[in-house]
Amino acid sequence: MLDIGTVERAGMAEALDALTCAVVLTNERGAVLHANRSAKHMLRSGGPIQDVHGILQAKIPSASKELHSAIMLAAQDEASIGKTGLAVLLSESGLPPVFARVLPMAGGDLRAGMEPAAVAAVFVGNAPDEHDAAGMLARAFGLTLAETRVLASLLAGHTLAETGASFHIAGTTAKTHLDNIFQKTGVSRQADLMRLIMQIVPPAGQPGP
Repeated sequence: MLDIGTVERAGMAEALDALTCAVVLTNERGAVLHANRSAKHMLRSGGPIQDVHGILQAKIPSASKELHSAIMLAAQDEASIGKTGLAVLLSESGLPPVFARVLPMAGGDLRAGMEPAAVAAVFVGNAPDEHDAAGMLARAFGLTLAETRVLASLLAGHTLAETGASFHIAGTTAKTHLDNIFQKTGVSRQADLMRLIMQIVPPAGQPGP
């Protein structure tokens, strides 16, 4: 006969499997304690995350270091992360952006009912729809229509030169729009801009905060 704890764990695992984004629960060292169906497929298929001797790693070394720093922060200082978590860019420059969002699990029902040793839930998925994300950032930071169009193009994976050409504007004009976006949002790099977006909009398939 199954006890109630086993039934609850099975129900939580089923709920995680229903998410279309990959979800990995880890301890403070990044050890993989549980992976949902999407995460298992991603780990097996050589995607942006890997299981290396039981430890969650990113395929890109620099991203792996940042991912583990985020997990450690989730374990040590949950208050500083907040409900939105920390975003880590997993994909290389020039490729469609893939992010991990690291959320702390201290005191959560999922941790208590399924993996008591888990300190972080790592959600991995593609960046949100570029037009939705650009529109949300435009409303939050007062971007102009031209700046919003440039931002959406960059979020779609286009370079600044390609963006300028697609809108029939000079590269210097596209760069001016990007500089204005940086100034209004308070960041100085496109990677930081993507992280800002991921703080606002969850990866596809992840429930909102």
